[in-house]
Amino acid sequence: MADNSDIGAHHVIVKGDRAYGGYFDAGAVVYSVGGDGALDLISSLSWAERSGGHPHTHTALPLGDRKLLVVTDEAIEPDCKGARKDIHLVDISDETRPKEISRFPVPVGDYCSRGLRFGPHNLHENRPGTFSSDRIVFATYFNAGLRVYDTGDPLHPKEIASYVPEAPARQQAIQLNDVLVGADGLIFVTDRVRGGLYILRRV
Repeated sequence: MADNSDIGAHHVIVKGDRAYGGYFDAGAVVYSVGGDGALDLISSLSWAERSGGHPHTHTALPLGDRKLLVVTDEAIEPDCKGARKDIHLVDISDETRPKEISRFPVPVGDYCSRGLRFGPHNLHENRPGTFSSDRIVFATYFNAGLRVYDTGDPLHPKEIASYVPEAPARQQAIQLNDVLVGADGLIFVTDRVRGGLYILRRV
């Protein structure tokens, strides 16, 4: 791991007696959750060497009971500087030895020349009362907008939809940041700079 690594909890999702987290440059982590809320580390998985020492892992989302985690590494630098950040699919059937089994397709287009950040950020987290799926994944991708993936074949995730709005006034490129999908089919997506809130419908 690089001497200037950034280590710390970025985001944690709790499911039953397990907690799954993005831990910046330490990658994805799996914890057991005790009755008193105490966390015990079960395992971690990082691809720091492949990502120039700084994967900046953001979110680890369990896909229902499939023993799979969707893990995003947050794009930090503008204009595609630094190592590419990916969305990973991780097999946790053996929680003590998580392993990456595939990576999601990278959006195709001139995104590196559009400016600001290009790469993954956050996921719809299947929170109670919202749309929930152990197969369909909604991911924000900064200037590549909102991407939707099907993980039915975990070795070959595929993109099935996308939405890339025009850049807001006085902003070089769109920067879609967070997403929540309602049980009623409405999709709420925010831009982290000037774009505000976008409301879409799932069809």
